[in-house]
Amino acid sequence: MDMFTELFMSLINGVYSVVNGAFQIFFDLASNEIISSNAFEDLISNFYLVIGIIMLFVLAFSLLRGMINPDDSKQGTSMVKKIVVNLV
Repeated sequence: MDMFTELFMSLINGVYSVVNGAFQIFFDLASNEIISSNAFEDLISNFYLVIGIIMLFVLAFSLLRGMINPDDSKQGTSMVKKIVVNLV
């Protein structure tokens, strides 16, 4: 019984050491500022700008396709629905 208790205690000690090390790593990462808030805001605003420009071209392409081939709306693939989805 004594051997079982020592084995069980060493197993618990190993698990505790691993959890403690992982917690210490996460705590150190959380306490350090990896990227400043101004740089993060600039990065996000540039990302939104690029996404907005891409969606503008997608919307313009959908409008042009609707003007060039209006028969698509009669075949069941409504261009108006696609344009509204792209606009949203």
